[in-house]
Amino acid sequence: MPHDNAVAENFFNCLKCEFVHFQHFHTRKEAAVAIFRYIEAYSNSIRPYSGLGWIAPNSFEKMLSNASA
Repeated sequence: MPHDNAVAENFFNCLKCEFVHFQHFHTRKEAAVAIFRYIEAYSNSIRPYSGLGWIAPNSFEKMLSNASA
């Protein structure tokens, strides 16, 4: 199926366009730490996603857990 990786491809495209292309990393470790921070501090907490109704993943997860409680 051609759309199996669409979500992952979109995420990595956004990661590169919004973050990686604006950075210069001296080591792989430095890149890994910076990308982890970007994902945890921005992508999961602040950045809205259309597939989640234009809210951030952490907010969406909290909304789901509140609805099931």
